Amino acid sequence: MSVETAVFLAGLRHLPPSFTVAQAQTAMASDGVDGIAMADQLQNFLPPSLWTKENAPIAEWWSDMDCVDDAFTLAAYVYASIAGARMTLLTDSVRTGPAQLVHQMLTLADITEGRATFQIGAGEMKQCDPFGWKRSEGLSRLDDLLQIVRAFLSSDEPVSFSGRHWELSNAFLGAAKPHRPTVWGLGSGPRILDLTTSYADGLCSAAPNSWPTAQEAAAAIAGVRRDLERKGRDPAAFRFGLVCPMLVHEDSDVLDRALENPIIKWTTAVFGRTLPERWREVAEEPATPDGWTYFLKMKPFETPASFVEEVVGRTTRRMCELGYFAGSPVEVAAQLAPYVEAGVDWISPADYLPVVLPLDEAAGALPRSVAVCEHLKALVATRA
Repeated sequence: MSVETAVFLAGLRHLPPSFTVAQAQTAMASDGVDGIAMADQLQNFLPPSLWTKENAPIAEWWSDMDCVDDAFTLAAYVYASIAGARMTLLTDSVRTGPAQLVHQMLTLADITEGRATFQIGAGEMKQCDPFGWKRSEGLSRLDDLLQIVRAFLSSDEPVSFSGRHWELSNAFLGAAKPHRPTVWGLGSGPRILDLTTSYADGLCSAAPNSWPTAQEAAAAIAGVRRDLERKGRDPAAFRFGLVCPMLVHEDSDVLDRALENPIIKWTTAVFGRTLPERWREVAEEPATPDGWTYFLKMKPFETPASFVEEVVGRTTRRMCELGYFAGSPVEVAAQLAPYVEAGVDWISPADYLPVVLPLDEAAGALPRSVAVCEHLKALVATRA
C-alpha cells in the first residue's frame, strides 16, 4: 500500500508566473510531495455576485478569479524549475482536437522525461458553451479522443480513424516517442468508467464529491477492476486517483468562519456532491433544483444573483462539513488515509480555504497542503 501525492496549483494572471514556480519549488522541497497538479480551465466557478471583499478579501485588489493561465504552457515553464517532479494536467475532451492534444502530450512527456499524466473528462458547461463548444458532445468526443490517443501512442505508422466527430486519414505525428504520456479518465459516471476501462491507464475521481466515503471508493474500484478483467486488461497495471477539495487550518475558529462563508456554501452546494440529489443519502436536501448539476448547468456569468442567494441560503452548515475534508493537516491526512486503503494510489489535495482568507493568512495555505501530503504518506507507511 502506497500513495503518490500531487499538490494542486492554479496559475492566475493577477500574479506573475514566477509565483507559481516558487509555489512548486516550495512543494517539491518536501519528501512528502511527488508532483504538481494543474487544471486546464478557461474560467473559474464563482458567479460575479459572490466575488466581494466581504466574502473574499482578495477581491479588494483582484477583479475576478477568472484570469487563469493556460495549464499546458505553465506546466512546461514550471517544470524547468522542478525537474524530476511528476506533472499532472486535468483537461477535457471538448476544447482541443485529438491530434493537437496528443502533440501537446508527447511534448510534455518529452520535457518531463515520462513524468506527465493527463486526466481527461467530458468537460464542464462553464468551460464549453460560453466559448462556442457544445458540452452535450463531451462523452462522444471523449470516446473518439481516447481511441485516437491510444492509436497514436501504440503505433509508429500513420493513423486512420472514423468516429462520431473526427475523421483521420493517414494522420502522422512521427514515430519518435522517447517518453510515453500516461492517460487517465476523469470522472465517475458509468459511460466515463466504460471508456476509461477500455482505453486509459487509470481513473481519477473526486472525494467527497463523487466518492463520499472510502467504502464507496472501495466498491467502485472493485467494479472497475472487474471490468478491466472482463476486457482482458491487467487490473494491476491500472491506477486510481482522487482530487480532494479540503479546508485546512490548525485554528478551528478559522475553519468555523470559513464554513459559514457564502463562497464555501456555494461551492458545497454545486459540487460538494457531483450529483446534488445524493445529499439525500445523508438526510440533507439539495440546495440546487433537481436535475441541476454544475458540469451540465453552471455558467457563472449567466447565473442570476437571486439564484445564487437562494442556493447559498439553502446550504446547511452540515452540508459544508460533509462537502470538504476539513481540519488540521494531521486531521485531513487521517480522513484521506482510508481511501488509500481502499485502493487509491494518487491523491491531490486541493485547498479552497485561501480564497476566503485575508491575504496575509492565505500565504500559509501551501505549507499546510504540503503538510497534509507528508502526514498522509507517513500514515500510509505506518499502516502498510
